[in-house]
Amino acid sequence: MKETNQSPVTHTPLSEYPYWRKRIMWSILAGYAVFYFIRKNLSVANPYIREEFGIGKEEFGAALGFASIAYGISKFTSGFLADNFSARYIMSTGLLMSALISFILGYTTDTFSEFLGLSVTSFFALFWIINNIFQGAGQPPCSRLITQWFSTKEIGKQWGIWNSSHHIGAAIILSAGGYLITYFDSWRAVFYGPAAFALVYAFFLFNRLKDKPEEVGLPDVEVYQRVKDGEEIDLEQEALKEAPKASSKEIFFKHVLGNRLIWLVSLVNLFIYIVRIGLLDWAPSFLKESRGLSIIESANTTAIFEIAGIAGAFAAGWLSDTIFKGRRGRVSVIFMALLVLSVFAILYVPSNSAFIMAATLFAVGFFVHGPMLLVAVAAADFATKKAAATAVGLTGLFGYIGAFIANYGTGMISERWGWDYVIYFYLASAFIGMALLLFTWNSRSPVLDKLHN
Repeated sequence: MKETNQSPVTHTPLSEYPYWRKRIMWSILAGYAVFYFIRKNLSVANPYIREEFGIGKEEFGAALGFASIAYGISKFTSGFLADNFSARYIMSTGLLMSALISFILGYTTDTFSEFLGLSVTSFFALFWIINNIFQGAGQPPCSRLITQWFSTKEIGKQWGIWNSSHHIGAAIILSAGGYLITYFDSWRAVFYGPAAFALVYAFFLFNRLKDKPEEVGLPDVEVYQRVKDGEEIDLEQEALKEAPKASSKEIFFKHVLGNRLIWLVSLVNLFIYIVRIGLLDWAPSFLKESRGLSIIESANTTAIFEIAGIAGAFAAGWLSDTIFKGRRGRVSVIFMALLVLSVFAILYVPSNSAFIMAATLFAVGFFVHGPMLLVAVAAADFATKKAAATAVGLTGLFGYIGAFIANYGTGMISERWGWDYVIYFYLASAFIGMALLLFTWNSRSPVLDKLHN
């Protein structure tokens, strides 16, 4: 008798769906925020580490840049693994290992690095790169879980809610990091404390996640959405339907590598990340060195940049779902045009004016994080659910090539020509990203095309 690849018959009442969706969403929202506790802590520690070990900005920027490349490659690889194996295992293991590496980073000393036969710079760069490899296991599993637990019709709004996680995580560590360093009089505190918290949360995360609704006896989310929309469905028959078969290789080449729209939004992400990572990683140094703010003022002002991203990402997701009916490119172009104006305004903020600078960075954070969210959502749309995490991973790879350019470029430009030229660098990147997004003006998910036509 020929075997068929059948889904299990649904046993769990549909009334359980809201509980499981909330459980998954809250777990990955908090989980990805915790990833940021042990990645963006370096933004606060940056000037202190450079001062203690005599590391130049250009040299430090190069180390951050190579770590960004490692992160991007890891993100792409993790996306493929999340699509084909288990998002739950990948995310929780990545957080656990990153926490352990963060303890090692906090222990950076001349003696320890010499024991391993490395300079302090090489030691720190090596373990920061390893940390970023494990950090790459954070976002792609979340992308996979969102597309498995939420329907195509609502994915923009739900992605916007989840996207607040890294803004919350970065804002907390940027704000708390300044106080930790001041209170303990050591930059190492900003590594040890967050690492301990992340270690505990990794085990909690593993317990809370489920890869897809079918694991708990629920039907596919698109079936659930049809029931919510009032369609009468025989759930027993739906559960017995055989899903179309395709190998991982076929899905990868057809839905990701062979899809020009995914390559386009990935390239856009490179330019978005130059602005976003440049400011996130270097704003505390820029504000302290160029605008004369204290470390606490600098950290808190940078935290506002991240807080603004929560509102910007949610607004972009809501607009793309509700007003623009899934056309993510149109919302992104509008946001990028306003981003260009906001970055330009940084040049005219008076020195020592923390309030005006905070307001300006709020605008930049709002308008850069909207398109950053929509690039990922658009990639998931264009690749379909079968390859969503892989496609998002590819955009992440390009994003962190942009992060490499941002970190190395910011360090080099600021050291050689000054901070104003760094802002021109970000300004040009925002403009190029906006121009490229015009080519996605009419594009959206094939599922939504069928729904609205």
